[in-house]
Amino acid sequence: MQRNAAIIWLPIALGACGTLQPTGKAAVDYNKAFAKSRDEVTVINILRASERQPLQFSTISSVQGGLRTGATLKLPFTNIIAGGEDSISPEVSFSSRNPTVSITPLATKEFVLGISRPLSPSTIDLLLSQGWSRQVVLSLTIGGVVCQNGDVVLNGGNDEKEDELFLEALEQATAFDIQPGAEKPYARLRMSGKDALSLTKDGVGEGKYVKSITSVSATDVMVEVAAKGDVEITGVHLERACSEKPAPPRPTTKKVLGQVQAGPTGIIMRSVFGIYQYLGEAHARNHRNQRKHCDGTTAAPATPRLFDLRLACSKSAPPDSVVSTSFQGSRFYVSPAGRVAEGDRTLETLSLLTFLVDLQTNEAAVKSSVPFVAIAQ
Repeated sequence: MQRNAAIIWLPIALGACGTLQPTGKAAVDYNKAFAKSRDEVTVINILRASERQPLQFSTISSVQGGLRTGATLKLPFTNIIAGGEDSISPEVSFSSRNPTVSITPLATKEFVLGISRPLSPSTIDLLLSQGWSRQVVLSLTIGGVVCQNGDVVLNGGNDEKEDELFLEALEQATAFDIQPGAEKPYARLRMSGKDALSLTKDGVGEGKYVKSITSVSATDVMVEVAAKGDVEITGVHLERACSEKPAPPRPTTKKVLGQVQAGPTGIIMRSVFGIYQYLGEAHARNHRNQRKHCDGTTAAPATPRLFDLRLACSKSAPPDSVVSTSFQGSRFYVSPAGRVAEGDRTLETLSLLTFLVDLQTNEAAVKSSVPFVAIAQ
């Protein structure tokens, strides 16, 4: 009877040896894993910037192969035939096979120039029209002011008082607006109709466009090229940044003609790379205070407005952290929305910075970035 029971149970067990994870669940699991790794890379790059280390960007270029999990069952057939108390002693081993994920470093000239180029007012307009917070967008993208006396005041994030001044002014920019300036004549070009068609298709350079095409003969046309006017940004009041800047020492041997009125005449935009450097400097400033707090020598530091990257004093981040990572022997994490102070914009800053990097990552940049590293798990 024991032998018969073994024979009846055998096909049932072997029938459950292999299983295929549902496609929907696999897609969700991998989506979560990719998002987690993307957020962690963003945080690591901010930490690198805080130590003035080189930044490293990469992206997932392809995922190949199916996701399969299963169990292998081995049964000693000789014992089953012989019978006895040990007639069934199965050995079960579990296995899984994940898709091959290709990681592509982003190091092309196009990508590097993209993250190093100051963001344009049109990009700010795009972000605001999509619903991003005005305070976050302006605070991240506006990095300095040009005063009427020619002084340039830059907010690098390392001066707490200066950083607070900029943040307060940009949060109060409720009447912020972007107005395109009047176009300017640039050139009139006579060329063949075929060349004019290529010029219209390929463009004539940044900040310029084909205004009109007029036929002048059976084969030639006159192309009028215009330059876009200077964009004017209103509603940003950074007068205090100019007025509170210490005046440079004046020579005593020359006659002083008078004090030049302090006030802004223009603003300086940050690049994506500049945003990383700014957040890195601000974190380095706050990290010094956090380290003292963990040592028990000072009270808890004030929460940064834009990006609060916390130091885990116990070397272990809270389990519900949005993202956590280790860097130079310390553990850092971002708290979830339910445990942040009022006015904390950390999660939106993380999302916006990710979006700005994605704007610089096109298919051509991914394909031309070599070498790639294939990771099979």
